Amino acid sequence: MWPDVHVGSISLVETWFDHVLQAPEGRLFIIAPFIDIELLDACGALHSFWQAINHKQSRLRLWTATWDLAIAVSSALSVWPWQELMVYYGGPLHAKAYLHMPARRSPSALIGSMNFTRSGLRGCGELGVLLTPGTNTALNRLLFNLWQELETEAVGHPACRPLATRGGLK
Repeated sequence: MWPDVHVGSISLVETWFDHVLQAPEGRLFIIAPFIDIELLDACGALHSFWQAINHKQSRLRLWTATWDLAIAVSSALSVWPWQELMVYYGGPLHAKAYLHMPARRSPSALIGSMNFTRSGLRGCGELGVLLTPGTNTALNRLLFNLWQELETEAVGHPACRPLATRGGLK
């Protein structure tokens, strides 16, 4: 059984990855201004994580800081057959958030100082909060509202633009 809230450092990233892989379908939203492309690459350091996701039943939205990085992210992630892939870039982006909204399980969210980089995911004095609500209805509702707010922010932010999409909203 998952506790509702974990506060800690880098071990939270591994815990979030484990939570995603227990229900590897649904919606993922990754917000990070800085991303190491080799972590997204099909042959990279997180290969087993990306391979284990049920891509055909998963929608991934990723928001990063720059156009160049968004191009590289889109290229690296396009090798997987996502149900939907949307990459956004731009805006005054400092937030780091990792959300998972599985189809048949409670959601999880990691919110903290960790960029999607080697140093951000392995240490470097990072701190975060991992929310895994289980049957906590209020926390489930909070994460659902957070998802909607982030999606609205990414789509509606005047400086944030979609770079690439695959699939369509269903």
